Amino acid sequence: VASRTGGRPVFGEDTHLFKRKYRDEFVDSGDVAAVIATSRYFGKNFTGTFQTYATTLAEEPPQFVIEGMLDQGAFTGTMTPQLTDMLKNHYTLALQGPGNLLANGGGGIALYERKAE
Repeated sequence: VASRTGGRPVFGEDTHLFKRKYRDEFVDSGDVAAVIATSRYFGKNFTGTFQTYATTLAEEPPQFVIEGMLDQGAFTGTMTPQLTDMLKNHYTLALQGPGNLLANGGGGIALYERKAE
């Protein structure tokens, strides 16, 4: 990954343990955070923080995204719906790890790069 990205930042919602540096990430297990924010269960501060996150993600999409809990066949994982849509429509697969994550039907770690638009 470091060789492919040339040391540029790599974004992820469920791969923080693989990172070498914390960069003020707001979301871990994005699918759960999205559901909680939508339900407003943790109150308006949590929901507002998530909405700001989603807006920033759309307005400033990262160059590289690493996803660690993705079933490539179904394109489902632990990402927010916002990041899932972005990956499907605006990114290409740059690197694929082995399919050894049994929790998600054999999915593996994958690195995506934003398409030139």
